[in-house]
Amino acid sequence: MNSLRQQVTNSIAELNEAINDADADLDPLDDGWIVTDSGAVLIRLRPLGLLEIARLAQAIRGAKRL
Repeated sequence: MNSLRQQVTNSIAELNEAINDADADLDPLDDGWIVTDSGAVLIRLRPLGLLEIARLAQAIRGAKRL
């Protein structure tokens, strides 16, 4: 696995952990991402309800420690 893909994999694992810690009922993101030709990472989510969006926001806010 190349360095960029490994970094993305590690970051996605961190995001999955934050989502779980926020008690958001979301599918794991392990297969829901791609790296574009420019190196950007696109994360695909299923349609989310309002509570799920709020939980995802909590998970992202909790990741500010980076």
